[in-house]
Amino acid sequence: MIYSNENIYEGQWHEGKRNGYGVLTKRNGDHFEGHWVCDQREGQGSYFYHSKNKLFVGEWVKDQPKTGVYTEVDDEDADKGPKKPNFMDPYKLPSVPQLRLTDPTRILEKAMEKTKQDRANFRVQHIPIEEMFTAQELMDLKTAFEAVSMGEAFVNTESLKALFGDM
Repeated sequence: MIYSNENIYEGQWHEGKRNGYGVLTKRNGDHFEGHWVCDQREGQGSYFYHSKNKLFVGEWVKDQPKTGVYTEVDDEDADKGPKKPNFMDPYKLPSVPQLRLTDPTRILEKAMEKTKQDRANFRVQHIPIEEMFTAQELMDLKTAFEAVSMGEAFVNTESLKALFGDM
C-alpha cells in the first residue's frame, strides 16, 4: 500500500487493516518492521528513527513502544561529515556516583515477559495461531487435543501444564 503521504506498507492485511507481519517505511526515512493487530503495532517489532539514527527493538502495545532496547545505530558514513561536539554537562557533580542496574538483561527480560503476559488475552484473540506458536508447539497441542477428543480415559494434566508453560 502506498499512502497519499508517500508512506509505504508491505505486509499482511485482514478486513482492510494491517494485521500480522508487516513493514512500514515512512517518507522521512523512519522504518518499522514487526507485528500489527487491528492497524496498530502490537507485539515484537523494530523501529528505526532516521533523523536520530537510533533503533528501538522490543514489545509494542497499542501502537506505542512498551519495553525493549533503544540504541544508536553505527553509521559508516557518519565520520565523513562534520564532527559533532562531545556534550559535557557543566552541572555534573564529580562526587555523585553513577547509577547502574545490577542485571539489566534480566530486568529487560522480565519487563518484556510481563508485557507479553499482560497482552496475552488481547493477542490470542487477534493474532493468528500460526504466529503465536512454533510448528512444534502446534503439533504438541494437536496431539494433546486429539487424545482428549478420542475419549482417552486419562489425560496427563501435568504434562499439559508443562507444555503450556513452555509456550
